[in-house]
Amino acid sequence: MKGLNNQPFGLLVIFVILNGTVARQVQINGNITEKIGTNGTMLTCNLTLDHGDHLISVWMLATNMTLRDFENVAYFDPDFGSKLKPYGTVLFGNASLSSVNKSSKSVSLSFDDLNCKHSRLYKYKLLVKTVDYPNIITESEAIGISIQVPPSKPDSVSLFHTPADVSVSSTSNIDYSSASPSTVVTSTENETVSASETGKQNTASVSNNFKIPTPGPNTTSSLLQEDISTSFRTTTYYIPKSTTAQGIVEGDNITVVCTGDVGNPKGIHFFQKYRNGKIVHMHEKVYATLKSEVYKNCSFYQTSILTFKITAADNNVVIRCAVNSSMAEPDMYVETEPIEVFYPVRMPTIISYQNKTDYVLGEDTSIHLACKSDGNPKPSYFWYTENPKQQVSSFENFTLTNLNVTNSGTYTCKVNNTFHGDTYQKATFVNIKIINTEEKLSIGMMDAKNTLHVHGVCIL
Repeated sequence: MKGLNNQPFGLLVIFVILNGTVARQVQINGNITEKIGTNGTMLTCNLTLDHGDHLISVWMLATNMTLRDFENVAYFDPDFGSKLKPYGTVLFGNASLSSVNKSSKSVSLSFDDLNCKHSRLYKYKLLVKTVDYPNIITESEAIGISIQVPPSKPDSVSLFHTPADVSVSSTSNIDYSSASPSTVVTSTENETVSASETGKQNTASVSNNFKIPTPGPNTTSSLLQEDISTSFRTTTYYIPKSTTAQGIVEGDNITVVCTGDVGNPKGIHFFQKYRNGKIVHMHEKVYATLKSEVYKNCSFYQTSILTFKITAADNNVVIRCAVNSSMAEPDMYVETEPIEVFYPVRMPTIISYQNKTDYVLGEDTSIHLACKSDGNPKPSYFWYTENPKQQVSSFENFTLTNLNVTNSGTYTCKVNNTFHGDTYQKATFVNIKIINTEEKLSIGMMDAKNTLHVHGVCIL
């Protein structure tokens, strides 16, 4: 934190040097960092008077953000007592002030319910007189009060997507909100902000907008109100909003928008993919983050955006937006419902449970084949024979029973699925050979003969 003129806060003692020796000193306690709502915050000034000093009064000052200068908050007078000034009443309401006398070594002001308006610079001013000088003013260095505000669960996480096939589109989007929004935002001025991303990120077309507050320069000013009144300048961020009515398809571009109070010090939103309660690794990063201070609670309201190209592996994942902050609770996240991703059938694979293609009558009583594919919607399966060419099954698994050599041939598995009015199809096949026992023996003898011939043995 820095003070006026961009000078850092610190504890600095102002010395008056008389005859080469250190004389009077005015010291204020160091910078204060406390959680919002804290009670008993105390600003203490320690005094060291020089020989011959007569204490007239001690003044406490605080910065007025509108005037960009210090203004009197309270005074401590040995003759008239301690009292808040009007500006001090605005800042602290009912504060406790210590009494002071001619020989006091310190004065203090304490107050309850630490809040945003207390986040500013403070200093003390000592007024004394001597025989030779009727008014000598010595000031302490300024110190600051910083407010810590815990973040809130994100207000919402919204899912937008732009179809890879731009001819299929609508104007709907999906919003997922937490139970109670952390901030109510009003609009007074619009500002268009654009975000871009290089590399693999994809920026989609502009068609939707929503607003987040940013601190504005327009504040009302008076002795009692100055910068304590709240004012916002609203930023409008344009977000892609084009989704397919039938659903999300592999290859579409997804934009996830998360908004909420990230606290103070500023936390950040981060995104995670989950499937079945387990984290799914993703390489995508937040490519645009907008932050704005919300004066009424010293916190930061943030909008974060994640964009990525959807794949089949994203089917049934949820996107979680959470807050990363030292003050965040474990459950500070909002997530989407599971995302259904439509994608065409994949090339099928045929599995023979006997793990062979030649079958022997009398030894093999049946042949079990399974066709495996993937797709969403779930693939439909069809088995065909080549001779005669006909469909023999409409199930994933196919079993041949009552084997006969005439069952030999090519068996084809075709799979398909349909979405968005289009049908996608893939096919593969396997050759099945069914032989009798005599043919098996003949094949066995031929194989043995070939083996011996290879080893240089001639059989007549």
